[in-house]
Amino acid sequence: MEYIEISDEMKSRAIVESKRREEAVTKTGKKAFKHHFTIGGEDMKLFNDVLGFLGQFAFCSYIGMDWHDSIRTDYSTIEPAKIEYKGNKVRVATERIPPEYLDRVLNKTLTEKEKYSTCLYPLGQINLLKNYNIVFFGAFAIDPKDYNIEHLIRWYPLGWIEAEKIMEFPISPKTPSGASLPYPAFHVNIKNLRHISELNEIKPNRLMYRKRIFDVKGFVVIDSTDIENKMKDPVINFEIYFNNRLAKELEQRCKLALKNGTGVNLAVDEPTYTVKGEDDRLNFICISNNWDKILPWDEKKAYKGRFFQVQFWLQEKNDYFGNMQKVIEDVKCIGADKPLKRVVIYIRKPLLKQLLDNCKDICEHGKGFVINARVYFRIEETNSWRGIEHKFEVYSSKLGSALGFRLNEEDNDANTFLKIQFSIKKDACNDFDGAISHVQKR
Repeated sequence: MEYIEISDEMKSRAIVESKRREEAVTKTGKKAFKHHFTIGGEDMKLFNDVLGFLGQFAFCSYIGMDWHDSIRTDYSTIEPAKIEYKGNKVRVATERIPPEYLDRVLNKTLTEKEKYSTCLYPLGQINLLKNYNIVFFGAFAIDPKDYNIEHLIRWYPLGWIEAEKIMEFPISPKTPSGASLPYPAFHVNIKNLRHISELNEIKPNRLMYRKRIFDVKGFVVIDSTDIENKMKDPVINFEIYFNNRLAKELEQRCKLALKNGTGVNLAVDEPTYTVKGEDDRLNFICISNNWDKILPWDEKKAYKGRFFQVQFWLQEKNDYFGNMQKVIEDVKCIGADKPLKRVVIYIRKPLLKQLLDNCKDICEHGKGFVINARVYFRIEETNSWRGIEHKFEVYSSKLGSALGFRLNEEDNDANTFLKIQFSIKKDACNDFDGAISHVQKR
């Protein structure tokens, strides 16, 4: 069993560094360090800070590095600790494990649903991942209710994983056994961690080339055809057709959304879409005929983002994971009645009054209506509490308060309550160079 003994000097220095970091300010005088979560009083906060520093010091000793060299001279900026091993920049993450679980954690014999079968990487620290090649997890054997720094005696190495792969693990605010966490986190299964002896080369991190990693309240974009908005593909002749029944439903949702100060969304399960080729274009038509597939709307959890979006969620396929090129090929493949998992329409708050006014006028005519807008097209791989998903979508963040509306004079098909159609150029997404595509599936 490998471990590092924690010296009295390590503990005293960890306390000093925790207080230095807590007191640090930026050039503008603002607090430099922000906790991604806080629990309990000052003693508990200090313990958690010390736990992190001791893990850092212990890892340095583990790889034969002088732990004093990992201490920063200044905490006024957010920079990674200067820890490298065989050319890899290392992020050290430290867990606390009850002593009775230690042997099973170290031997990796816990089942996936058991306590402590995963290591946690806080979702709030996702943008720090691009600063490292690997994340190394270690642990102290200490009771969860014990916050006595003197009881931090031995640090145990658990193993490492590539930093970019953290984004692929499940996200949850709960432990595998169902206990609540103080923060949502990626759950890295301990069986995926590798021994330090297996780290013999520099592990690339394609996240380093991003300005930022995308995280919207627990929704993470792993890969996208317009990452950093460098490759926007415009949509041609985008329109959404609502029949009269759906227009009335949308009217009611708009009223609730305006009352609650949110946007509105509409989700429909199991629609189909057809792709047809015409000259240099691909024409998309998505329809839904089953009213029972409209999902109930919880206005308390309504969409508040800036975007106007229509998302088309693809059905799961084993060869999609980490292979965006395959996803792109399937989305653009010409074919009829291709099944979708779900279509979701998001309409943000500034557009609601205009939408509601049009709904009122149109519903009085007993007709449906059509929305058109200038939007863009992209294909994405994402991670959330639902797990890894793939989708294509049309979107805009610059609509202001303007959407195009017109009466749907052809509202004769009572069964087709929703129809979405648009075109893209055949070469759309062809220049895609994935941020972290072609990873090996675990």
